[in-house]
Amino acid sequence: MLYITQNIGRFNLEEALAAMPPSRRAMVMEHKNESARRAGTAAYMLLRQALSLEYGIGEAVELGIAAGGKPFIIGHEEIFFNLSHCRTAVACAVSKERIGVDVETIRPFNESLARRVLSGEELDVVMASARPDIAFTRFWTMKESYLKMTGDGIRCDLKTVDLGRSCFETTINADAGYVCTVCKDR
Repeated sequence: MLYITQNIGRFNLEEALAAMPPSRRAMVMEHKNESARRAGTAAYMLLRQALSLEYGIGEAVELGIAAGGKPFIIGHEEIFFNLSHCRTAVACAVSKERIGVDVETIRPFNESLARRVLSGEELDVVMASARPDIAFTRFWTMKESYLKMTGDGIRCDLKTVDLGRSCFETTINADAGYVCTVCKDR
């Protein structure tokens, strides 16, 4: 299940930080600017909401990091989750199966970047699109959500990421300026 919020700046940061486990609070406080702290806090709050609604878990949860950097919920390893944030939104996906999520701000289309990260077929789709900025951002979020689902992260040539092996659900909010994609195994 996907949860998205644009409420990054409209909550009491100190109260939200106080409700977090010390390890997560310390991780959030490592960010140098308040907007990054708010995004990290909002992501954890969204995870808590999702866990409460989907699984009846009301208490604060501790997060661990598996080999390769993929996070997991200590004591609830059967629940998979993933978090992402950009300037305008925070996303959380939870599932009983592997899952990845990426949310990105829609930026002006950069053909040079697109040529570096998209396959020829993907680039053709973007170039033929009425909104190449959105089409490119959609492909980017698909690739990143896939790599987050597998736990691989962006450590490979993005042109070679095979998107045909997974199932994707994309949310486009052009008014708020973001694209969000969830990736699940087929």
